[in-house]
Amino acid sequence: MNLRIRRPSGRALIVFLLGLLLIIGTILTLREVQRQQEIRQRAASAPTVCSVNQPTDTMILFDKSPTMQGPTSPSDSTPRFTRAKEAAISFVNLIGAQDTTQNQQLGLVSFAGEAATTLDSQLTTDLALVKTAINNITLQFETCIECAAKLANEEFVARGRPNVKHAAILLSDGKPTRYIGIHPQPYSDADYKEAEVRALAEIKKGYEQSGVTYFVIGFGTDVNTAFLKDIAAQTGGRYFFAPTATDLEGIFQEISTIIGKGAVNGKVVNDLSGNGVLDAGEPGLQGWTVNLYGPYDAQANTPSGPTGDPTIQSVQTDAEGKYSFSGVCDGYYAVREAVKSGWTQTLPQSNASRTVAVTNGVAQVDQDFGNSQQVLGCPVSKAVCQWDAVSGATSYQVIVNELFPGTTKTPVQLFAADVQGALFYRSEE
Repeated sequence: MNLRIRRPSGRALIVFLLGLLLIIGTILTLREVQRQQEIRQRAASAPTVCSVNQPTDTMILFDKSPTMQGPTSPSDSTPRFTRAKEAAISFVNLIGAQDTTQNQQLGLVSFAGEAATTLDSQLTTDLALVKTAINNITLQFETCIECAAKLANEEFVARGRPNVKHAAILLSDGKPTRYIGIHPQPYSDADYKEAEVRALAEIKKGYEQSGVTYFVIGFGTDVNTAFLKDIAAQTGGRYFFAPTATDLEGIFQEISTIIGKGAVNGKVVNDLSGNGVLDAGEPGLQGWTVNLYGPYDAQANTPSGPTGDPTIQSVQTDAEGKYSFSGVCDGYYAVREAVKSGWTQTLPQSNASRTVAVTNGVAQVDQDFGNSQQVLGCPVSKAVCQWDAVSGATSYQVIVNELFPGTTKTPVQLFAADVQGALFYRSEE
């Protein structure tokens, strides 16, 4: 018996292909909806206390070094350069949608080597020009962040408006490899370090001269995180890491909601010397709570040590002891740390708060706190003691680590009570 395989008709094949296209289209639509939800959720998670952006002059500093041609992520082969352009243009669109009165100016610097770093767009309210300039960026060799910061500083001086917040968005996938006036390659590790030092110095100059706050985005696999974080911390800005294109878009959207608002940054430090001065080498304290109170109408109405005022933001210090409040409206504020048991605040003295004034959305930096850990004397004569917690935070026992020669006294167990931040002990002997 001969079996005949019937070929599908042309109509059936068309129906099948249309159905397949419909399924693929549905999947892509659902993925795009999910992506937009992730972006909105990231932006909504920004801890802001102010809903209105101040008028802002913003320079975008865009890395156009060859490494930006690398794939965005293991699951996205699109070059980072392309994704960065898309996200930057989306940011410009967001600013345009928020700003109906042309209070926002944007400009663009693209950076590579010293000669290839260019001012592609002056500060302007014509956002279409800025988008065109972003589209026209081409890849060039090397990375001179000092060069980019210098051009941005010059633009703020030339066309930045008085009494308006000045901000910069620095996007890079790596680290500076060149500085102004460096000799030709090859470069040494000392040269790369000098490139960081000079870049940071130029960025600090912009902050001191024009109040430029930096929002820094690390986009790639070879990001110098410590250096980029330092830029943000020293100018009252924020550092973001974008491992994917979706993250990058979400970061730009978050920045668009806080760029015209103020910030308060500082550090909580272990004051090892106890002298009320943050000396070099003294480490930061991780996991300490810092609270922001306010705003108040005038500085005279800011309490020196708020106790009953509502906390509008509360944050924990990071691994370096740093903290940051973002999205802060213009006004007067009080900042206070929650001193932990067994510690004494040494800066400011007398457990005082810090009073800060935010004007024109300009960030306030170096609002630091110092703390000294209390040390109890050894109650066992002629012995070296160590205090260890045995029951929560209020009960301690003394352990004798070493008895001096000729000492036969039996170690005693002691208890410590937490009384108004000071530890006292009594002997059970």
